[in-house]
Amino acid sequence: MLLLKIKERFWKAYDPLTEALTSSNITLTFQRNLEAHFRELLTGKCDRLLQVQDYAQAQYLHPNYFSTVIKCKTGKSVNNWIAEKTISEAKAMLARSSASVQEIAANLGFKDAGHFSRFFKKHTKLSPLSFRQRITSE
Repeated sequence: MLLLKIKERFWKAYDPLTEALTSSNITLTFQRNLEAHFRELLTGKCDRLLQVQDYAQAQYLHPNYFSTVIKCKTGKSVNNWIAEKTISEAKAMLARSSASVQEIAANLGFKDAGHFSRFFKKHTKLSPLSFRQRITSE
């Protein structure tokens, strides 16, 4: 009987709509923070890429919970979001500017141009220079 009373009280207090909205707020805030961070990187106000724990901490959440919410709500992991945004910005910079790969790597928060090149090639199957050559020849 005691367990039934506890269950009854729990379900009265449980509101899935509120929980869903909270999770959506987490996702929206993350997306805003991601965009803001890349604006800071590109304007020189920041010099490193933020990690999952940085975005979670910005919302006072545990990284595991934060990652789970983002994955459930968007279908993509936080690291995937960060990588896609990094590649997107790198492609734009390679296409629009004459900055060297080293300069682009530094602007995106990479300490080493070699690491940036490996990261870029892993995600696009092209080196940054090959990507730039392909874009300029089109």
